[in-house]
Amino acid sequence: MRQWWSGGLSDPIEAAMHLAARPDDPRYGALHAVGETYRRRSASRSMIELPDQFRQANTLEMLADVVYQRPAIEFAGLNGGIDTRVALKDQAVVVPDAELAALFAARIAAELVVRDDLDVGVRRKAAQRLVPIAARHPTALDTVLSRLLLLDPAGSTAQLGALSAAVHPPASDSVASAQTDPLGFGPA
Repeated sequence: MRQWWSGGLSDPIEAAMHLAARPDDPRYGALHAVGETYRRRSASRSMIELPDQFRQANTLEMLADVVYQRPAIEFAGLNGGIDTRVALKDQAVVVPDAELAALFAARIAAELVVRDDLDVGVRRKAAQRLVPIAARHPTALDTVLSRLLLLDPAGSTAQLGALSAAVHPPASDSVASAQTDPLGFGPA
C-alpha cells in the first residue's frame, strides 16, 4: 500500500473509479520479495522458522504452489507474463490477494471523507462504487459503509434503517420479535 499511496491521494475520485473498474489490477496485489532473507526479523521463543522450501522459492510456479497455494496462471497474469518457471532473483512479484483490494477501498474511502475541496455528491458516489470491492473483507466493508454514512449526514438515519433491515430482516414470529434489542437492530 505504501508503494502507491504513502502520502495523500491526489485524486481520490479517480482512485475510487479505477479500483471499482479494475480491482484485480496488479497495483492492488500484495508484493512478495523474492530472495528476502528476513535478517531484520527478531528472534523470539514464539517465532516459527520459515521452511527452507519457502525461502528457496524463486520462481512464480514455486511461489504459487509451495508458498501461496494459488494457481500459477494468476501469478503470471499479475506479473506481466513472466515465465512461471524462470528463476527470479532479488525482485518483488505481485501475489494475488483479493482481500487487499478491499483494504485499498477502505483507504480510498477515508480520503473521500476528508477531501472537502471536492463535491460531496461526487465523493459519495465514488464511495458507493467501492462497496462491492470492500465486500471481499468484512471489516473493510464496515469501514467503507461507515465512511459512506459520514458523506451523507442528512440521510444517515434512513440509511442506517435500510442497512439494519438488510443485515437483520424482520422476525417472522412473535418469539423472535420479542428477543430483539431495544433499538431494534437484531437479537439481544
